[in-house]
Amino acid sequence: MEPANKPWAFAALLFAVYVAFVVWLNLVYFDQFGISSLIAPDSTSYAEFQANRTPGYGWFLVVLGWLNAFPNAVAAVQLNLMLVATAWVAWLLHRSLESRALGITFFVLIAGHTGLQTQSLWLLADSLFVTILLAHIGCVILALRQSTARNWMLVGLTCAAAIFVRPSGYFLLASLGYLLIAIRKWQPALWVVVPIIASLGGLATYNAASYGHFGTQAFGGISLYGIVAHRTEPLADHPLQDLSTDINSRLAPFAVEIEAADFPWGYQRVTSANYNTRLWDNAWPELESYVDKEQISDNRWVVMNDLASELAIITILDHPTQYVEHIFAHAL
Repeated sequence: MEPANKPWAFAALLFAVYVAFVVWLNLVYFDQFGISSLIAPDSTSYAEFQANRTPGYGWFLVVLGWLNAFPNAVAAVQLNLMLVATAWVAWLLHRSLESRALGITFFVLIAGHTGLQTQSLWLLADSLFVTILLAHIGCVILALRQSTARNWMLVGLTCAAAIFVRPSGYFLLASLGYLLIAIRKWQPALWVVVPIIASLGGLATYNAASYGHFGTQAFGGISLYGIVAHRTEPLADHPLQDLSTDINSRLAPFAVEIEAADFPWGYQRVTSANYNTRLWDNAWPELESYVDKEQISDNRWVVMNDLASELAIITILDHPTQYVEHIFAHAL
């Protein structure tokens, strides 16, 4: 409980410590280490609004475009947004549960996490995603404290924003569904769902008109196929017979290794460890080669995503039990 005597004095002290920490952290990264925005191989895919990316982070970079003259400006903005969002959630936890210790602990654990700090320096969607996730958590706390239409709509909008920035945001839908069932009120559910459906529906419609793909990004089929690609079998008398045969040949050794793994823990470890190798080093080159042979130049990501989706669905229907086992193993 907050003591009755001079509560604002302690709040002012905390604010002063927060400002000092933020200033010190910025000096460490941008003055002492001289770090500029860190560029990854796929950073350009966001700036170019490629069909395989949701556009949220690209929009963020456009907004900050006037800062391009400063090499560390975007990284600094991302880092400080994360720190502000963390402080806001910590304050809400403190006020909602009347626990200074909880709020301070939350801030120390998140803002002091060097992994989250350095992640904020990259020109990648992950950098902004953490901040939006924190904002979403804060909006949920706010809505539970004050159940108003505005607050619940903010919950829905921040959920949609998280999905716009990174598809991992779709997992928030499950937690929101559980939350709305738990509070047993239909009006908050309506206020949350409407902005999510409107936002995602609008984006999917735009992508359908621009790229011929109705979805938030043309990547889901590729990710799904990466899970089951090692089970691809040659498709006799099928337009994708050659492609499926080539992928089967390249991934046969992985299928043997995965089948030999102990279920579920060994299976979980092996399939996680070689996922990128199976998909990007083996299946992906065959998909690219197929598209090149068909001389497809427009919307290549959409075409390859559709190819991967088709192969994934065929493979899952051929091996439904193994697919369910995979989901079970990775849910543990």
